[in-house]
Amino acid sequence: MASVTKRGGTYTIRVSLGYDSGGRQIQKFTTWKPSPGDSRQNPHGS
Repeated sequence: MASVTKRGGTYTIRVSLGYDSGGRQIQKFTTWKPSPGDSRQNPHGS
């Protein structure tokens, strides 16, 4: 499952990779900052 959150002029992208052997959730995060003049929409399409 992935989620995208807008934070000011950047977007935080979080992905859940399941659970480790101890039952804790494994997650990865990254931040995307659109270039000035970038015409793409919000990365999750809304």
